[in-house]
Amino acid sequence: MALVRGNCGIVEKTVYFGVWIGSILYSCISLLAISKKLRPLLNNEDFEEGRLLKEEKDVSDLEWEYWSKTVLRLTLPFTLHLLISFTMNHKSQEKIAIALRVFVTLACVCMIFGILASFFIILKCLTMFLISKTKCKSLIWFVCLSTLFIGRFETAKQFLFGNDDLAWYGFSVTYSWCNMKALSYGLDVSNGVNTSLFNFLKYFFYLPIFFCGPVITYESFQIGSNDPKKNQLQNIRWWNILQISRYVFWYIVSEAVLHYFYFNAIQQEAFLVGKLGRWELAGLGYAMGQFFQMKYVFFYGLCGEIARIDGVNAPPPPICIGRVHLYSHMWRYFDRGLHSILVKYIYVPIVKLNPSNFMKIAGSVLSFGYVFLWHGPYDFVLVWSILNCLGIIVEMIARKIGKTNSYKEFEMNLGYSHRRRFVVLLSVPLFAVSMVSNFYFFFGLKIGNIFAKRILFDFDIFRLLLRYLIFYCGCQVSMELSSIGTS
Repeated sequence: MALVRGNCGIVEKTVYFGVWIGSILYSCISLLAISKKLRPLLNNEDFEEGRLLKEEKDVSDLEWEYWSKTVLRLTLPFTLHLLISFTMNHKSQEKIAIALRVFVTLACVCMIFGILASFFIILKCLTMFLISKTKCKSLIWFVCLSTLFIGRFETAKQFLFGNDDLAWYGFSVTYSWCNMKALSYGLDVSNGVNTSLFNFLKYFFYLPIFFCGPVITYESFQIGSNDPKKNQLQNIRWWNILQISRYVFWYIVSEAVLHYFYFNAIQQEAFLVGKLGRWELAGLGYAMGQFFQMKYVFFYGLCGEIARIDGVNAPPPPICIGRVHLYSHMWRYFDRGLHSILVKYIYVPIVKLNPSNFMKIAGSVLSFGYVFLWHGPYDFVLVWSILNCLGIIVEMIARKIGKTNSYKEFEMNLGYSHRRRFVVLLSVPLFAVSMVSNFYFFFGLKIGNIFAKRILFDFDIFRLLLRYLIFYCGCQVSMELSSIGTS
């Protein structure tokens, strides 16, 4: 089951793509229509007058509004960071260059969060540097996990920002990124990776990925950043400029979409979501998923490309989630930096103790336990984490079955063309549950329950068969695009 050894004819593939793309388009058109219809019932505070377009803009997504503006504010500091790298790349100037870049990052932290918050992050930095000297992995894990919860305490918020909820939100996210980098540094040093205070400061306060990610392990960062030939001005290629232009283009597209599709504002009103028709609800779910992906294409893509210009091999941005049907692929190819953290520091060490099936499951459970704690101990995050963990375990069991001689013999009897169809038929229920799990993460528990009821527990025979057909075509499209990418 891990590898589908089968293919479909061109006509059959055309039907799959046609049904899947047609369903997406129809659901999006339905969402566009209902957005205009529901506008009088939506909260006026969730909208502002459009700057470039006449339509009102939906501004209810805090993450997008806060971090997209923050990234744009950092354009000048990013430029200054690169200039320091390009003009001071000689070995004798390394420490001065690191000091200047750390100063630029701290200046940005002061500009965005204030001086008190800056001291708090410096304290976190120095504490983790000293603790890493012990090379005690248990202590490093304990300190990182315990201090992760500081960003959840109301007392810390009042001390640092008073009643400024927006600044507290931004600081909490940034602090979580810092915590993950501190964890990576401490564990890599414990594993024997060379270090120094300047190398730690260079990694911890590295500006391009400091506020919005993506996260890079300390060891990977060291490999790229210590090569003086990689951060020279002549290394900027048209490809880098093209990639930055691509991410700016998707920023503009995302901004334009918010003037016509009010999915963020609609999901603020659970009673309205419960009254949506099947296609309107499908459009809402698809739009939220695609917008979530586009946010991180912009955040991870732009910040990561600046890091790559600087010689640091940052993880690439997420792939389109509309072409993913497996949990394992979603985790591997959406947030690749987070995936590398989970695999390197949790899953692999657990499995190395004993490479049994039980330990592999234990490694998956502990990995998602960390994901739950890192995102925040909320009920919808818990449901999302549990469903994702179960999905990964089901895939793991399916791969084991797929390697057995009895299954291989059964597969041979199916015939070449039917092998893939059979596997896709089995994949559809998992695909449906994976969508619902993501809706819990996007919308929260209440609206997630609405999607679960409509997708998983609506047993009307016509609607059930229609959903299964559409999901089946979606899985076939995902599998075809995956096979093209692999080849």
